Amino acid sequence: MFRILESQAPAKQTATDTINTLSSRLQSATLLEDRRAAIQGLRSFAKLYPASVASGALRPLISGLRNDREDVDTIKVVLETLLNLFSPDENSPEASDEIALWLSDEFTQRQDNITALLDLLDTREFYSRLYSLQLMFQISSARPERTQECILTAPLGIPRLVSALGDAREPVRNEALLLLIALTPASEEFQKLVAFENAFDLVFSLIENEGALTHGSEVVEDCLSLLANLLRLNISNQSYFRETGCVKRVAKLLSDVNQEQDSGEPAPQWTLAHRDKNIWGFLVIIQLFLVRGGINTPANQKAFWNNGVMEQVLSAAFSQRFSVNVTSKALATIADLIRGNEPLQEKFGDVEVFWGVKPVEGAVNGDAAGKEFQRINVMEALLKLTLEPATIQLLDARLAACECIKAFFAHHSGIRVHVLRRAIDGHISGQDEIPNILSVLLTPPELRGNADPYQTWMASVLMFHLLFENAEAKAIAMEVTEGDAESGEEVITCIQTIVGNLVTGIQRGDDERITLGYLMLLCGWLFEEPDAVNDFLGEGSSIQTLLQEIKHRGSPYVLLTGLCTVLLGIVYEFSSKDSPIPRKTLHKLLIEQLGRDQFIDKITRFRESPAVRDFEVLPQTVAGQFEAGLPEIYFDRTFIDFCKDNFGRLTRSIDREPGLEVSVITNGVERGVSRELVDSLKTELEDRTQSIQKLESDLIALQNKLEHEQLDHRKSKESSTMEASKIKQINDSLQKNHEQELSTLKQEQQREMNELMRQHGDQLRAIDNQLRVASNDHERKSQKMREHHEAEVAELQKRIRSLESEFSRAGEQYSGEVAGLKTTIERLMSDANNLKEQHAVEVSNLKGTILQLESNTDQSNKQHSAEVSDLNKKIQSLQAEVDAAKQQHETKLADLTSTNTSLQAELESVRQQHEAQITELTSTNESLQSKLDSGKQEYDAQLADLQSKNDSLQSELDSGKQQHENGVADLKTQNKSLQTELDAIKKQKESEIADLKSTNESLQSQLDEAKKASTQDTQAMHDDYSSKISALEKRAEEAEKKAKKVEDDARKSAQTLEEAQKALEKAKSEAKEKEEARQAAQSELEDLLIVFGDLETKRNEDKKRLKDLGQEVSDEDDDDEDEDEDDD
Repeated sequence: MFRILESQAPAKQTATDTINTLSSRLQSATLLEDRRAAIQGLRSFAKLYPASVASGALRPLISGLRNDREDVDTIKVVLETLLNLFSPDENSPEASDEIALWLSDEFTQRQDNITALLDLLDTREFYSRLYSLQLMFQISSARPERTQECILTAPLGIPRLVSALGDAREPVRNEALLLLIALTPASEEFQKLVAFENAFDLVFSLIENEGALTHGSEVVEDCLSLLANLLRLNISNQSYFRETGCVKRVAKLLSDVNQEQDSGEPAPQWTLAHRDKNIWGFLVIIQLFLVRGGINTPANQKAFWNNGVMEQVLSAAFSQRFSVNVTSKALATIADLIRGNEPLQEKFGDVEVFWGVKPVEGAVNGDAAGKEFQRINVMEALLKLTLEPATIQLLDARLAACECIKAFFAHHSGIRVHVLRRAIDGHISGQDEIPNILSVLLTPPELRGNADPYQTWMASVLMFHLLFENAEAKAIAMEVTEGDAESGEEVITCIQTIVGNLVTGIQRGDDERITLGYLMLLCGWLFEEPDAVNDFLGEGSSIQTLLQEIKHRGSPYVLLTGLCTVLLGIVYEFSSKDSPIPRKTLHKLLIEQLGRDQFIDKITRFRESPAVRDFEVLPQTVAGQFEAGLPEIYFDRTFIDFCKDNFGRLTRSIDREPGLEVSVITNGVERGVSRELVDSLKTELEDRTQSIQKLESDLIALQNKLEHEQLDHRKSKESSTMEASKIKQINDSLQKNHEQELSTLKQEQQREMNELMRQHGDQLRAIDNQLRVASNDHERKSQKMREHHEAEVAELQKRIRSLESEFSRAGEQYSGEVAGLKTTIERLMSDANNLKEQHAVEVSNLKGTILQLESNTDQSNKQHSAEVSDLNKKIQSLQAEVDAAKQQHETKLADLTSTNTSLQAELESVRQQHEAQITELTSTNESLQSKLDSGKQEYDAQLADLQSKNDSLQSELDSGKQQHENGVADLKTQNKSLQTELDAIKKQKESEIADLKSTNESLQSQLDEAKKASTQDTQAMHDDYSSKISALEKRAEEAEKKAKKVEDDARKSAQTLEEAQKALEKAKSEAKEKEEARQAAQSELEDLLIVFGDLETKRNEDKKRLKDLGQEVSDEDDDDEDEDEDDD
């Protein structure tokens, strides 16, 4: 039975089939309940089969966030399913890290997916807000950058996240805090936007609500992490933090911690770890504002100091109620608060703190604990903490206190010198109640012991920082000595004492840290300080000891042997010939006992050792190392930087020649030069003194020579003065003659020009009279012809009217004879047609004649205008040539004048040069006596200078004479050239004037011909018209004898007569136009005459200028011109 039922049962479904079925149902379902049921089924498979569920239902699930967000239950199931996909079961066969990347990529590919999650934050539903924050955290863990971009671009994305910090429900608030921590480490823009959403205020409120720093747990730690992300290297957020008053809240949180500790109420032991961790993290946040060299660091330091943060951090550092980690971090924070800020460094020296354990209430007066608890200066407290022996557990606090002391005088030379003098005074007096840096360094090893090697190491580091790159501090420290000379004790300098302690410690086998501390101090002290090097070399046995240690120490002592080699390299680099151990001897010791290769190898191994090479990455703290012994803290950061910067120089120091010393400039004084150079300069000085003594014997002979040269110079000066006066006289005479000739030429030219203008005026008046007479005759004849023609026309009209009246009477009388006369009329009609044709031919001929007259008139006008334009062009060219000749003449005249002035200037310069040279020779003669000690070379140079100047004077005189002669010759040649050019200009002007006269004559003849032609044309037209009128009269008489139809022909003849009258009027208008053309020609002739007058005046001016220049103008040319004018 059961088998039958089993056989009839449906086949079992696999998980994959079920997931596929649920996925297809989710995609196809239309009812909300069906979709929710499908999602619930998929949720049960999401932990074990995340890949299968995601491949089939991820996109429908994500779309459900947008479509079903109004239904709380459905959204909750969807978010739970998606969260299960991000955190599958560890035993799942499909579990893989790639699933989270795949899911995150699917979410971040579309902006709408992240926006849908952010929209869920707007609801007040607990699970919607919680799960959406958790889901965004998972997505951000896989794809942080893309998630940040989506949130940044989403509407109100960041404000929604920050507002979740104010949710009263702790799970939602904590998830928002974790999400913001995950999103803010890298993006500066994201950090700014979160900060400006009032995130600082929300975080501080959250810290205070969670028990502040004392009682806060993981939530406070997360708040501190978020603050660190927002403030790390973000200048904008730091400024916003400072300006919004958050610094006061920092001080308040620290104050609350200190007050709770001072209250004496015992805190539960389980809270101490959280408290110390919170305080440590809070101090780290303060240090984020105090980056070395930061732009905002000075402002941040001032803000923390003014708001009392420094005081609270000091209280926490010296309260002795916190762990060593908190104390060391507080001291490091104090160092950052004052480092590089001079006003705060000066104020810090006046601060006081409580030192010791605070006594318990009710303790008996005079209790030892109460006596130890006292208020002392902060620097005393730091020195006690740094230099007093202590257990290895307090090493981190001691190192931090050492950093605080270094920050106190860092970059402040005044405080540095003050601290050094205070240490020296305390060491000399021996009454210091606090540890003294010098006392610790100068204490003999047998009295010191080896229990706390870091005491000497820290004293060496502090002294190194006091002296490093400070010449003043080094000089002050070198004045410290040990021993009383008056008591017979040996006086030992500070450097020698430290070297002695170093050598003794090496020989005793002291801890390596003590030896390295001494070596660090000596390297920084002796570098670029030759006086300190000489002090070091005053104890010669120390060099041998160091060389022996370098040779016999094995490879485990790389740091010791390497640093000893560095010290020897510094000593040799800055030693000198006058050192207690000369430079050559020191070089010989290094080469013979150590060798060049070993020297370089030791320094190279030291540089490559992990303690030096990896110093920046190795932790310089205890960090639990004390369980296996002392921590590996050997060097100071500044010393490591010093070694790395000067590594190349130290390795090359062995190759520097012993005779060449290194030049060092200290306080503006250069020290260290080559001694060989000094010796050579001394020998050269002696040679020069001997040569100067020899020069004294030669001085008398040179003075005699100078006197002779002065006599010769006077003679040459007198002769040159005479020649100059002669040249000046000649020049004056030439200039006067030239001016006279120019004036005569101007007068003659003016006279000739006036005569020419007069002649041209007479000619123009004669031509004007002729034209006026001709025009009057022409007008009179035209008037007579017009009157005669009008009378003839009137008579003809009268005859026509009489003929018409007679014709009408004849028609009345001979009406009966019409039939007989038809044949006669027909014949007359044929005759009339012939007459009509003949008349048409005559009219056409008359029109052709009129057109021919018009064309002839146009041609004559064109020819006349062309001739006038040619005449204008010739006049313009003549004017340009005259102007060019005038300009050329003026330029040549200016050249002559400039030549004369240049001659005068050259003569004046020669005279001034002679006087200057005489004064220079005189001053040179006077200075020769006073400069006997200046050396032979200078005297030889002066003598050569005198001789060269004498020669130059002679050559300049000769050149002046030659130049004067050349100038006279040039003047003569220029006068000749001017004469020839004036002759050429004269001939050219004469030819041009002749051309103008011929042109004028041709124009006059053309004008006469035009007048004659116009008169003949008018007469011909009049004769033609009169002949035609007589023919018409004859034809009218013949028409009187004809029949009545001849009346039409008579009318046509009347029309023809009217056309003839029109033609006559046209001929009159043409005659008038010719008269106007004649008048235009008359005006152009007048303009030409004016131009001729201007040319004549210019010609007379040129002649006058030629005469002024001394040129002769022949009278024959004037006579020829007068004859030509008479002929005209």
